[in-house]
Amino acid sequence: SLRRVLLVHELAFLTLVIITGALAAVWGYLWQQSSLETIRLHGMSHTASEIRSLVFKQMHEVTAAALDENPATRELDTRYLKTIQELFNELRRASAHRAEDYAVQGMQTAFSLLQSNLRETLADPYALNRLVRARLLDPQFERRFVADFETAFKGFTGLVAQQVSRQEAKVRQRLAIAPWLL
Repeated sequence: SLRRVLLVHELAFLTLVIITGALAAVWGYLWQQSSLETIRLHGMSHTASEIRSLVFKQMHEVTAAALDENPATRELDTRYLKTIQELFNELRRASAHRAEDYAVQGMQTAFSLLQSNLRETLADPYALNRLVRARLLDPQFERRFVADFETAFKGFTGLVAQQVSRQEAKVRQRLAIAPWLL
């Protein structure tokens, strides 16, 4: 009779250890998945910000090189274009949802339009001169010149921020439930 009670006690303890181990494994898996998603989202946000930074840097450097009638202007523009396209490809590979794909596509389309306008301006010396004068005289000109790209960028970063906040809400919910499960 005492052996039976000890056996039941040991089996109950072993069952509790197994259940606790299983809960810890599930918790660890969920935490890892949540962390990977958060890292992915922050990486995408960083890449989009890097694209935006390069776009503005390209506009300023290429315009300055064209004004100086630097023969390497086309090469400089092509180098920036290649780097930005690689970053867009990185964003496409990192996207995991259709909404993200559409947001990246929107940014890329706006970037292509901006590039087309910039190349058209660079090809015509009079248009380039007007562009520089407009930038100097009208502080709002540059904002209007890149408005479509900025709108697409804000849409993308807003989508990523929304997904990060959803992710954080899931983590808070799991943390609130954890004491009751353990």
